[in-house]
Amino acid sequence: MKKFMTDIKTLAALLIASATFVACSSDNDIVSEQPAEPTTPKTCTLTVNASKGDDATTRALSLDGSTLSASWAEGEKVIVYKTGESLFPGVPGMPVNIGTLEATDINGNSCTLTGDLDQSPLEGETLQLVFPGSRGTEDGAASMAQDGTLATIQNYFDRAHAEVTVTSVNGTKVSASNASFVNEKAIVKFVLKNGDDVITPSSVSVTVTHSGYESDDPVTFSEFASTYTANGNCFFYAISGLSGGDFGGDIALTATIGSDTYVYEKSGATFTAGQYYAITVKMKKQAPAAKAVADATAEDLGRIIGADGNIYDNATAATTAGTTAEALICYVGDAGTADASSATYKGLALALTDASTSALWCSLPYYYAEICLGTQYGDYTLALGDLAGIANTNALVGHASHTHAAATIARNYKGSNHPTGTSAWFLPSVGQWNKMVNACKNKLGTNNSYKDLRDGFNGVGGTNLQSTDYWTSTQLSDQKAWCIMFDDEHGGYWFSTYKDKNYYVRSALAF
Repeated sequence: MKKFMTDIKTLAALLIASATFVACSSDNDIVSEQPAEPTTPKTCTLTVNASKGDDATTRALSLDGSTLSASWAEGEKVIVYKTGESLFPGVPGMPVNIGTLEATDINGNSCTLTGDLDQSPLEGETLQLVFPGSRGTEDGAASMAQDGTLATIQNYFDRAHAEVTVTSVNGTKVSASNASFVNEKAIVKFVLKNGDDVITPSSVSVTVTHSGYESDDPVTFSEFASTYTANGNCFFYAISGLSGGDFGGDIALTATIGSDTYVYEKSGATFTAGQYYAITVKMKKQAPAAKAVADATAEDLGRIIGADGNIYDNATAATTAGTTAEALICYVGDAGTADASSATYKGLALALTDASTSALWCSLPYYYAEICLGTQYGDYTLALGDLAGIANTNALVGHASHTHAAATIARNYKGSNHPTGTSAWFLPSVGQWNKMVNACKNKLGTNNSYKDLRDGFNGVGGTNLQSTDYWTSTQLSDQKAWCIMFDDEHGGYWFSTYKDKNYYVRSALAF
């Protein structure tokens, strides 16, 4: 019989859907009028009892508001199959559709199924009844995708079958045993939670892999967030099960909320065919896949670089991943725009903390003035073009005649250890400070680019820049160098001062 039913499913897959009816009984027989010619259809009447089963745990899929109920609807159809002639000795013939019965005289869980048959059955012959019998011709294959709604499951994705035996054929009268419809699906209502909070995802995908008689292939559906919300933050899924038995297999759920992904997996899940389940699933937030700093885009502004060279949302995320937060991404542009020393550097990042709160630019007092770098920028607009922070720092640290504390402290930040995939630490130039200021403009909604950069560190586990003066690696003259000033009144501005002043130092990286 299992093989016979498998053949039915092969031919009738597009004719099967909705409601399930289990544990059915009736005292009514099939009655048919025998025509004079064998080709004339026979009329049969069949009465079917469809009960909910014990404690209403076995349900038919008639939609009653937001719940399931076991009741017939006027006009619902059942297909009648009989075994066709075999093409090979010892091999059962393929099932043949010999007619459709329609539900009438509805009385709760009972109804009368009436319709015309194309062939007269024989005494002792077994007939297969498949519910529902309305899908196929007008609905087409496009209706076969689950979308998470109970209505779609009712119409297309649940089925029941019954088996009756022809007990007698007497002229136009055909009698058959009572019909009991057996459910072939379990219906599951999923509510997704993150801890105690119900998840409202932007998309959901579900994969169910099982070893039922229908298929071993995973079933996946996704992108029905609007359905999920409309259902009251839940979705329904019809799972194939063995007739009268259990479904056994693996379930994997994935929900997306913004850039966050939540997952749930369960192996060896069991669901009994013919039953309805309401399940609350506690999802786990999935750690995002590591993104290398070399793959940074402007969308990563405000995120941090870990010592492993990957990008994280904050210092906590870096620690969870087993690394250390090192720097805040403050600029990402085209290749070659971050530092003059390389045609590949596209981004700049600042250390999460100050390297020093008091450092001289140069150890010589201003009255012993000396040119420390090969290029001088006597005008602010010209200084904005200086993108040689790495070269400036290299030259200042390696100067032969005197020392440069600010550049040296910047280079030696974190013991000179820097993240994988970045340059060594350096003292940023005027042009590089300016790129970072402008890239962070409006990032925090203050409409003041200096403050947006200054205050962008605390929220990711760093320390904000102070409302004070920070050295750049850009030289103005033999006596002076350029500084950037962050203040509460104006936000920030540029100025030059004598090299023997003590100001703050914040190290930078290029990547």
